[in-house]
Amino acid sequence: MKTKLIALLLLAATCNGFGQAQLQEVITDYATMRSKNKVVPIEMPANGQAAFYRITTFKEDKVEVNDALQYALRLTNFDTLALSDSYDFTKHNLTSTAVAGVNIYFFTDVKNADAFRTSGQTDGNCGSVENTKATTGRLTCKGKMLYVGLAPAEKGEPITTKVEVVSLVGGRNLNAYDRYPFSVQNETNAEVVYEISGDRTNWDTFHVPSLRKADFKLAASTIYLRVSTREKITEEYILQSGKKYKLYWDEEKFRVNLGEINKKTTKQ
Repeated sequence: MKTKLIALLLLAATCNGFGQAQLQEVITDYATMRSKNKVVPIEMPANGQAAFYRITTFKEDKVEVNDALQYALRLTNFDTLALSDSYDFTKHNLTSTAVAGVNIYFFTDVKNADAFRTSGQTDGNCGSVENTKATTGRLTCKGKMLYVGLAPAEKGEPITTKVEVVSLVGGRNLNAYDRYPFSVQNETNAEVVYEISGDRTNWDTFHVPSLRKADFKLAASTIYLRVSTREKITEEYILQSGKKYKLYWDEEKFRVNLGEINKKTTKQ
């Protein structure tokens, strides 16, 4: 099984209701099938607050391996992802290259999952999607283990099904590491999505609403910040602990920019 588990580097408290919540990729698995049912077992994070799936069918030689669900979801406010019943997950669907689709059943009991795999029984499932080539959504199943049951919707050429699960997880206790304070004020008229990193390699995403301030403390006195949009990311900025920064709309560059708030020029 081709699986990938990405550990989080939880750096800061955000302004949204989940505090230090971050998106964590739990699994990306590729299941190739022709006629037999398959089950993908997934160990869910213990501190998960919500979880999301994306399942796509492909021809064996035309499989999407680059586009990641975690990357697709990161620009959406985490409160909206987890709580809004009207959120449209279909905009995150991948384009299927397969002729046939799959029937999908979610289980939290291994016995029910085994019964599905061996004899096609679907009793005890906690959710299903019938005859689909591409689907994305929020998981309603709760449990330490999740089993994704896959059944070909029709016989024919073998298909490869890409299964992705992403979890919104809560933060850990960072009291021992929060020595250096940072402050970022959003002076634009819209929510801004920004990413921070300590090594310019591993980036974590946060959201700050319009005219709100994000205060946080980190283990390092210097960090990197970049502003993200659906089309691109900005240049990287270096932030120093103890200084205050602002996100503002730069008319010359026609994008959100970052600047330092100078105490000497701040209006009283």
